[in-house]
Amino acid sequence: MTLAAGLEARSSHPLARAILARAEADGIKVSAAEDTRTVPGRGLEGRTDGRSIWLGSDRFAEEKGFGDAIPKDLRDRIEGAGSTLVAVGDDTGVTGILELRDRIRPDAKGIVAQLHAQGVKTIVMLTGDNERTARAVAAEVGIDEVRAELLPEAK
Repeated sequence: MTLAAGLEARSSHPLARAILARAEADGIKVSAAEDTRTVPGRGLEGRTDGRSIWLGSDRFAEEKGFGDAIPKDLRDRIEGAGSTLVAVGDDTGVTGILELRDRIRPDAKGIVAQLHAQGVKTIVMLTGDNERTARAVAAEVGIDEVRAELLPEAK
């Protein structure tokens, strides 16, 4: 949590706010990481105490060569629940896994139903989330099609 909160310290992204709120609730003193940079659609990188650190999707962990460090059963459980897996690590590997879940707006299911009732035949979700998470959320609110694992420019 300390590494994750340090990377997210200057961000206003909803996932960053969730990480920072949890760090605060856990009494973790947050020191902003240095030289942070966003890797669009993947995560963040930065430095703390002279070491390189990163945070991002399981795809980002795989790109860094650490995909095998995330247990398949843990990945399946998180994604199957409609949550987002966030890996945290450094040059030596994955140091932690966070499970985050967007709160679905209470009126989302009703809005989707209303759009269908008004004649909208197909509602499509475009998201950077993984396929399983996106499908779980879409099923919950009645969305017809999902296009997942998209980078920002593909949305």
